[in-house]
Amino acid sequence: MSIVSNADFAHGLRALALYLETHPTAPQLPMPVSTYVGEGPAAKELLQDIARSVPKTIKEHTKSGLFYLGVDFGGTVIVKFYTGRQSVCEKKVVGTRIIPAKHIEAVEAHEEEEREEEIVEWVCEPLLKGEST
Repeated sequence: MSIVSNADFAHGLRALALYLETHPTAPQLPMPVSTYVGEGPAAKELLQDIARSVPKTIKEHTKSGLFYLGVDFGGTVIVKFYTGRQSVCEKKVVGTRIIPAKHIEAVEAHEEEEREEEIVEWVCEPLLKGEST
C-alpha cells in the first residue's frame, strides 16, 4: 500500500466519483472505508485534528482494543480512522480475579495453571474539550 498526498488522493476520489456516476452497473464499493492512523500521542493528536475539522464524528471502541473515529461525508460515504484504544483512552485496573486451573481434554493432555487476571475499565475522555461524548 502506498501513501499519497491528500491532494492526489482527493483528485483520485473525484475521478472515482465520476466513474461511479457514469457507470451505474459498476460493482458497489464497501462502506465504511477505514484507515489506520498509527499509535500513541501522535495518533491521538491526529484524531483530535480530524474531529475539529468536521461538524460531527462517531466514536466507537471494540472489545478487540481498537478505537474508531468515524466521519460521515454524506450519503453513504463514511470514513473511519482508527488506532489502538490505549492511544486515546486510559486503562484503569479496577480489580483482579482468579481464573481457576483446568484440565483440557485434547489430542494430548493439556493443563492450564491457575492465574490472576486484571479487571480493567477503559476511560475514553472526549477527544475535544466541550464535547459531550
